[in-house]
Amino acid sequence: MSRHTVWLDLCQRLRDVYLCEHPRAYLPFQLLPRPDIQKPQLITMLGSSTKSLFIETCFSLKRGVRHKKVILRSVPEHFTSDSPLFIADCELHKSLAPSALVTTEYTGGTDLHHLKWLQNIPRDMGPVTLAHLVYAQLLLPFSNVVCIFANDCGGNGEVAKFLAAWLRIRNRQPAFPHSTFARVLVLVRWRQRGTFDEKLATTEFLKQLRRFAREDKGLLGPLGDESLTDVEFEKFLKESAFELRLLALPDIRDRINMETFKTRLLCESGEIHNFRTLAKIAFSARHFQAFFQYACRHFANDILSPFDLLLASRMPNPLPEGFSAHLTNFVNCIPSEHQHIVPMMIASAMNLDSFPPGAHIFDPMLIFDKLYLKILEVGLDAFPNSEQIIQEIKVEFCGNTNSFNTSWIHTQLLQCFTDVWRITFSNATCLSCICRAPNSVLPCKHSFCDTCIVLHGRSGLEEPWSFQFESCPLCEMSMQTTIYLKPPTAGVRCLVLDSGSYMDLEVLESLEKELRLPIPIGEYFDIVHTSGLGAWIILEKFNRKEEYSDDYQSIRRRATEQRESASWFSESTITAHEATLKKLEGALKVLPRWSGTLHSSLKIQASLNSIFGEQTLFEFHQGAIKLGIIVSRSKDSTNCVLSNYNGDGQRRSGYQHIRERKPKNEILLSQCAKMSLSSKSVHGYHAREKYLPNEMIDIMLEEQDILWKRERKGPDILVALGARVLLDRAMSNKTPEWLVDFRLQAASRSREKTVDLLTASLFYIELIGMPQLDELGHFYCRAQVRCRISPSSIAYGKLIQRLRESRARFYYDFQSVPCVNQELHDEATRGIAFSRRIEMSVPSLHHSVDVKINGITSTIQRLSNCPYKLQQLVEDQRLHCVFGNKDHKMRYLGTVDDPKPQGRFI
Repeated sequence: MSRHTVWLDLCQRLRDVYLCEHPRAYLPFQLLPRPDIQKPQLITMLGSSTKSLFIETCFSLKRGVRHKKVILRSVPEHFTSDSPLFIADCELHKSLAPSALVTTEYTGGTDLHHLKWLQNIPRDMGPVTLAHLVYAQLLLPFSNVVCIFANDCGGNGEVAKFLAAWLRIRNRQPAFPHSTFARVLVLVRWRQRGTFDEKLATTEFLKQLRRFAREDKGLLGPLGDESLTDVEFEKFLKESAFELRLLALPDIRDRINMETFKTRLLCESGEIHNFRTLAKIAFSARHFQAFFQYACRHFANDILSPFDLLLASRMPNPLPEGFSAHLTNFVNCIPSEHQHIVPMMIASAMNLDSFPPGAHIFDPMLIFDKLYLKILEVGLDAFPNSEQIIQEIKVEFCGNTNSFNTSWIHTQLLQCFTDVWRITFSNATCLSCICRAPNSVLPCKHSFCDTCIVLHGRSGLEEPWSFQFESCPLCEMSMQTTIYLKPPTAGVRCLVLDSGSYMDLEVLESLEKELRLPIPIGEYFDIVHTSGLGAWIILEKFNRKEEYSDDYQSIRRRATEQRESASWFSESTITAHEATLKKLEGALKVLPRWSGTLHSSLKIQASLNSIFGEQTLFEFHQGAIKLGIIVSRSKDSTNCVLSNYNGDGQRRSGYQHIRERKPKNEILLSQCAKMSLSSKSVHGYHAREKYLPNEMIDIMLEEQDILWKRERKGPDILVALGARVLLDRAMSNKTPEWLVDFRLQAASRSREKTVDLLTASLFYIELIGMPQLDELGHFYCRAQVRCRISPSSIAYGKLIQRLRESRARFYYDFQSVPCVNQELHDEATRGIAFSRRIEMSVPSLHHSVDVKINGITSTIQRLSNCPYKLQQLVEDQRLHCVFGNKDHKMRYLGTVDDPKPQGRFI
């Protein structure tokens, strides 16, 4: 027996029992010529010596030693066929005790599934019972045929006894036709003279099985009903669990009969495979592996509820949250004279969600009933003709015969109703997918979610997260617009400006100079939260128009003319000019755009409108910056975040995220500028009343969790500016390494740290394909260090030159490489994006990848989002989505037979 072919095993550490799944057993699946097309057949064989001899004789597979585990074997002669044959060689029931497990920290490429439910049942459940649970709940549903060698298992009586147990512990709610259920073949040696009567032998065995089923008190329902006749029992067994037959096993030495029996066995398996193909539950090799891995996780957590294949296929790509609410909003947005497009648009959006490239195509009727029916009933319940609409949607969805290239079909359908979209707008629901909140607005005022930006936008290999739009996907208005998204594996860079003064603007400008790249300081941050005067500073710095630069420079000269000789961080500067700054800030409450002349309130608003125009906060998109302005709600003084993004999620910190649902009610930038400093109500809000040192930092951390699903992982950097605060030494000692707080008196030491962290955050890592198991049981990873700066930017060439001149290096896995070698330098001069390839080996997917940079920074710094848990990196890149990605983009998964790493794999 080859060590790497072990598939399943039971092991124990102290009182905990684990199901051990060995991923390297799936290597034959990965080596198939067409793993995305070939659909494996699985034949499960239970027994010991007779079973091993049969496998060796019938399929020419080496017998090996007794293993007391589950081994996955591939049959070479069927390897290139459309339905390759695999054999599950089962001896797990022969084990007297689970294998000893020393530790759960390092398992050498083995997935350990802790059997949590075992803690809630009597401890007398032995390894044999656990083995039959594995057979009944894991192997039986995935097998075409189950062969039980009666002589190896103690005779027909013992086989009937544990099959009765299988009936009790099987998955009780099959969602597919009974013709697709596995066939159980009990193989007995026939040494008597005369012909073996298969039908009579099967009938006698069914009587034994029924007797044990009656004795099993846990077996309820018709299978335990004594009033059933033998024929009714056999029929119900076939329709609810499996079809059972008793066959005579030919003499191993009789090659003719063995060949005939093999043909019979393959025919039985092929028949079930054909039924499953018709029912659309015959899976490709890649899908088969993924489904079985999900089934193992489900088995470890719950053995009472059935494993649902359809729901499992949506685990990496779950249904969007708030789908029902978005449906309601979508129907309300469509004008009454165009309501006829609602059913076909919703059905097309459901097809878009259900059938991305790479998805397994289940029966549309099953998908509709299990996934969407309840959502539609909730979302359309408020409309008088909801039942009719749902029925029309069902007809459209289930009548679609083309489940491939649904993104192109959906785009074409959108373009059929351009007249409707020209008068239909929503900032609460993406009108393209109808199931998510939008975050980006095009010049035509139509807004889209990030998924649809990827779906409809045009990007290149050199700038994969920059999306160009030459026309709107809805109204087809011509434009030349670029939308930037944060790379999914890059960390978050945060800026908090809490009230403060115009000295904070000088801090930002000084940092921009210290970074020594021709990039606006705003492009170094992904999300900015501000309040009070800070809102003016952010709007000035990140949204300034050239025609107002003279006014800006005038006010800057007035504030700085007396402190040219002082350090911009010095305490003396703050004290000497505090009065001047306070007067300046007070004047801003009544002066428009620092002009120096008094206006009436009406003229102030008119002046603000002339500066900011009719641009709304939701339309504020400088790069990919998410902007939030913290104000107080006038009616109850609750802190609120007014933002240019939709953050779907529940807030825990006692504040509210405000987004207007209708575009006509959107808050203008001019109103934001006024309400941030006004003590009177503006559009229902006024300047924030309470100022707590860490309140805005807490809000920022929660918002980045909601926006990018960070699960409370810290950002790359959080720069805090604003009103100076005094924190005690104990609190300052607990400051996280990613927090740079300029509000402290010792802020002068923060400049160098900020520059280092912002420079290091320009680089992030991506995997090149899925990590692969090597011969030592480690995961071999090929990755690349990418750069956030576009190769078309002037700053890109300057950064490459600085990296080369400083001899900067990347450090990882006890080794280092130069950031820029001659090849990469030549590529950069030709406009090719930064990509420094690295290779490493980690013990398991739960270990972290930590890449650092030094040379261009004053001290060694981690790259963006590092240390990065490998499993999380795989999920963030969506490499685990073998059933397709919601953005309909294919990911490079990598193969074990790639030229470069070929020698490292088993």
